[in-house]
Amino acid sequence: MLAVGKRAGVPDAHPHRYRDSFAVDMLARGASPYDVAKLLGDTVATVEKQYAPFVKELRDRTRRIMESGEGLEKTHCTNFGHSPEPKGRIQ
Repeated sequence: MLAVGKRAGVPDAHPHRYRDSFAVDMLARGASPYDVAKLLGDTVATVEKQYAPFVKELRDRTRRIMESGEGLEKTHCTNFGHSPEPKGRIQ
């Protein structure tokens, strides 16, 4: 890894340097903290603490969701797979 970094002109090219870039890039592209945590072998809490604060797109997306005014009453059918009216007991 150090040799590849040296050829590329990247100082201190250790795996964690690329890991951080990968995590932030995935979050910026819309991956969930859960997805990134699974790919890195980390916990969601670690991803949220270490990488999410650096992703402006994630903060903006969260702000838009919170400011939209839509609540669960509008989105519960699509988010949780429930039909609007119960069809009876699931076998």
